[in-house]
Amino acid sequence: MKTTIGKSIHILNCLVLLIMSYNAIGQQISGSFSVDQSAKTFQVGREKSGETWFAKATAGFKFNGQWVLLKDLESKKVKRTTAPSTFGMGDKLVWTFVHPAEKIEFHLEFISYPDQDWLTINAFVANNGNNQITLDAIRLMDTDMGFHSGGNWEDWRVLSGTTDDLKWTGEELVNEGDRITARTQMGLWNAITGKEAVLGFSIQHAWGELNLGKTDQGMKLVAEVNLDIDLPSGKKGYAEALHLKVGPVLDAMNELLKVTGEEVNALTSGDSYSGWCSWYGFNPFIDNDITEDVVVDFAKTAEEKKDTLPLHLMLLDDGYFTLPGDWTTLRPTFPKGMKHLTDEVSKKGLVPGIWIAISLVHENSDIIKIHPEWVDKLEDGTPKHTQFNWGGKTHSFDISHPEVLQHVDSVFRVVAKDWGYKYLKLDFNIEPGPKRYNRRITSFEAMRNMYKVIEKAVGPDVFIANCAGSPYPPSVGIARAGRVGPDVNPNWASVLRGCKQSLLHTPFHRKWWVNDPDCLNMRKVGSQLTDVEVQSHLSANYMGGGYVMFSDSLNKLPADRERMLAQALPSYGKAADPINYMKSPGAGIPNIMNLPIEKFGEQYAITAVFNWEDRTVDTRLNIQDLRLEPNKEYHVFDFWTDTYKGVVKNEIDIRSLQPHACQLLAIKPVLPGEIQIVSTDLHLLQGTMEISGVERLNTSPFTKAKSEIWISLDPVSLREGKLVLAADNGLRIAAVQGGKAYLKKRNDGLWDLNVSELQDKAAILLRVR
Repeated sequence: MKTTIGKSIHILNCLVLLIMSYNAIGQQISGSFSVDQSAKTFQVGREKSGETWFAKATAGFKFNGQWVLLKDLESKKVKRTTAPSTFGMGDKLVWTFVHPAEKIEFHLEFISYPDQDWLTINAFVANNGNNQITLDAIRLMDTDMGFHSGGNWEDWRVLSGTTDDLKWTGEELVNEGDRITARTQMGLWNAITGKEAVLGFSIQHAWGELNLGKTDQGMKLVAEVNLDIDLPSGKKGYAEALHLKVGPVLDAMNELLKVTGEEVNALTSGDSYSGWCSWYGFNPFIDNDITEDVVVDFAKTAEEKKDTLPLHLMLLDDGYFTLPGDWTTLRPTFPKGMKHLTDEVSKKGLVPGIWIAISLVHENSDIIKIHPEWVDKLEDGTPKHTQFNWGGKTHSFDISHPEVLQHVDSVFRVVAKDWGYKYLKLDFNIEPGPKRYNRRITSFEAMRNMYKVIEKAVGPDVFIANCAGSPYPPSVGIARAGRVGPDVNPNWASVLRGCKQSLLHTPFHRKWWVNDPDCLNMRKVGSQLTDVEVQSHLSANYMGGGYVMFSDSLNKLPADRERMLAQALPSYGKAADPINYMKSPGAGIPNIMNLPIEKFGEQYAITAVFNWEDRTVDTRLNIQDLRLEPNKEYHVFDFWTDTYKGVVKNEIDIRSLQPHACQLLAIKPVLPGEIQIVSTDLHLLQGTMEISGVERLNTSPFTKAKSEIWISLDPVSLREGKLVLAADNGLRIAAVQGGKAYLKKRNDGLWDLNVSELQDKAAILLRVR
């Protein structure tokens, strides 16, 4: 018997559950989902044209080390209900199975939403037997017939890993058994057909994983949720919901991350911090140890330079403690103690922050000698985690153990209450293994519980940021910021890797938390980075909308690099759009980041165009892709080269962009006959941050001016630089308030309005007679 549910039809032996409903005239606008009770399979993506995305799919669960799929179970009933789910009120189809030998029920759920183009698949296992079982995993979909009509299998690009890598199926799926793995989310784009889709899990209590392979019938897709929990008699074990949408990957990712974040009360309104982290410039691993004096010196210098370098955060990283585990035992390089340090930093107007990896413990630490039983171990009694670092082996604590959680609570009460730290950077996040103390919860839940203990211990005034995981779902809802990139060192290979991860993670910003793309390396001594490469790294971090952090000695920073850093302060807080998210060339790093802006009655864009390759490239921008109105004329100006590219319409050609370079373009509509601000060199957003007002009026009392503009400036960092203006000949300064200014005609026909000694409030009146 075959059962299908449709939106407004019911056929005796065939119920069709639509993902997206029909329109007013009955035309199907997207795919469908159907189940076949006799074959014990289901299908996703039957469109009116007959296209199928996933065919003859099965599901099941693993208990006591053995997999049981639908074919191994007895199909009992199919029931239709209506219930709220991730994307709102949905039509739910519940398919119930029973294990023939055990009193275990398996409930497979399919949900469509009348107002959303999404499908949700979920499941749970009910242990109705007399004995406790180990529920290892739940498989929500397993098919050898994926993307059946979706184009050649070699032509799919897959957003994989932890949403940090783009891979081509034709390059990765060569041999039998090859697979592409994605944790939590996967994006798909076919370069031939243009088809796109996103699959992703909720993040409430367990890790979901997606594996893609190649078969003779199409593509193999396996979506399963790792649980590894003890399920007593009479209890239920739930999967993490899987969500599917056929459509543009970037849009679908934005939607998915928003709703999955909302399910766990994601904290998305935190500050996009700017500041200093000690790690890359000062730590014991590079024999340039962090000391109390280094921190105090930074704080003093930051206060002295606060008018042009508005830094907010001092983040003390590794090097203050004796060994991991003994977090409150300080090295001799901090003789006056942490309370003295946080007081000094706070007096200089900075937020004092500190790095801790609380689940990590060193083999020679005092705490492990006192509590060796806290170490998380495997079946054979060996530590689950072993890493060589800090001159020996490090292991991890079983953070599901109540005594360990009490220890976590006490450490963070010292850090926040006694020491006075207001910002926590939490690293390593080592989840407990199969022998953990509390096996009624997943390792994912154990880590989230640890974060909750920390949150309660430090109170609501302490900012919690996640460091390890890139990104790390168990911390969402507690952490206000999340690391979205790897450690970045001062060489191009490292910067390239960091930019790839941070830009691919752009959609997470202000949906799960505030993005932290890791530090900039602004120094010249000890760095392999050229000025052009630093400009690209700075632009990439800034256009992500999150943190702007650096890790160099502030009083030794070269003047040109210090100015470059100042041009990126403060953060705008809003992420730019990665225009070619799935379709970027070369190594698969988005190479066009676009920030649409509406201000002073103008709709314009700040657009970063990158060349991540080792050769010169050409790029073409479409005005409509930048969310600008077509068939209009626009001024185009490159910030980094101080180059006017002229007036364009509909398309912008970037010719011969040098290897590793970036052009940061201000694209502003031409205003005929008006004095217009085309760009500034005071900030990367070229007038968006530092210009607070533009008034076009005519105050000339005798001879009427051809045009006139009153520009108000509220400097956010630099107090000296220039505004680049488009204006007719005869432009003159009529008045200056709160600074100094003079005009100079450029060779390209524009004007440089050079400004200096700007006060907090400044204004300039310009006029063309």
